[in-house]
Amino acid sequence: MSDPATSLLLAVWSCPSISFLNDASLRRGCEEWIYRGFLLHLFTVLPGANGWLIVLATAVLFGVAHTYQGRSGGVLTGLLGFVFALLLHR
Repeated sequence: MSDPATSLLLAVWSCPSISFLNDASLRRGCEEWIYRGFLLHLFTVLPGANGWLIVLATAVLFGVAHTYQGRSGGVLTGLLGFVFALLLHR
């Protein structure tokens, strides 16, 4: 397996929005995907990183970051963030 920085770079360039720069929904989705991947990677390189704590921390951060959509938007985004991080963590 390659190093995490190379994997992140490959993920960015394989993102569908590179081919469809005019589609705003793809750009937003890709931005979320890259941002989540960056946070997950950032937390995993911290000394004493715990996988479950990383999953929970990223979900909470994304939920809080999306509270501009209201309480339900923040909770839903946090739950989805938890599920996506959990899938990646497996």
